[in-house]
Amino acid sequence: MSLATFDYLPGDAQVWVYGFAKPLDGEARRIVDERLTSFLEQWQAHQAPVKGAYVILDDRFVVLSGMCADPISGCSIDSVFTNFKHLRDEHGLDSLDRSLVFYRDNDGTVQSVDRPAFQALVADGNVTPDTPVFDTTVRTLAELRERFEPRFADAWHAKLFTLGPVTGSTS
Repeated sequence: MSLATFDYLPGDAQVWVYGFAKPLDGEARRIVDERLTSFLEQWQAHQAPVKGAYVILDDRFVVLSGMCADPISGCSIDSVFTNFKHLRDEHGLDSLDRSLVFYRDNDGTVQSVDRPAFQALVADGNVTPDTPVFDTTVRTLAELRERFEPRFADAWHAKLFTLGPVTGSTS
């Protein structure tokens, strides 16, 4: 994972992670690059320019980071969301589905499935304690660097999804 794009930003810079259900191909990357480059040139918070950058990781994640004198909030965050909504609505590039869980399969490829499908993978043993998962809830660069791709056993995922067979009661 190369985060060199963010080297000039401090660890407390805010971060937003947008995960795409399907890998971004060359044309999709071009569209995302064009949209976000244009956005970053005019991004403001509290009438002050935001120092921001983004990176595309594993052709699946757009990580956007920004900082300014005051925390980025309200309309400034809404403007980020609006850009990703535009990518979805105008180009079919959906990164707004928060029901997806991202993990690396045995071949090292990033996969995404909805939560019930991920629970089935965990229950069937296809996801193990050592399977890398992605924490798209990180909110700062420091968190991104520390815990974006932990092992399943070390992630919030282990608290939500049950390892081994899921048993139900019958009446």
